[in-house]
Amino acid sequence: DRIESHFQIGVWMMRLKSGKGKTAKPREVYFYDMVQYDPTSKSERNIRRVPAETRWERILRGINSYWLGFSKGEDRWWAPKSKRYFDDQREGRDHMDEDERLSQMFNI
Repeated sequence: DRIESHFQIGVWMMRLKSGKGKTAKPREVYFYDMVQYDPTSKSERNIRRVPAETRWERILRGINSYWLGFSKGEDRWWAPKSKRYFDDQREGRDHMDEDERLSQMFNI
């Protein structure tokens, strides 16, 4: 329920704990990549939605994610945020998409 509600409101990543008490392990879910990541063991696995989202749900989620990013004042609110984006942010690297990298390489 909680994961689905975060997906529907348009966030790109959410953190949660799986398990109870002292054995609870942190997890990160990246909705753009559809990956669940365990930061302690550095393992990741693919996730999927059942049933798969319809075209209308995909459009609605896109609108929600753009609106959420815009209302929060995020940089590049129009661009989806992947796991790589969040990894780059954590390590202090500047994240650029492929078009920006190519234009910078070739001075376009």
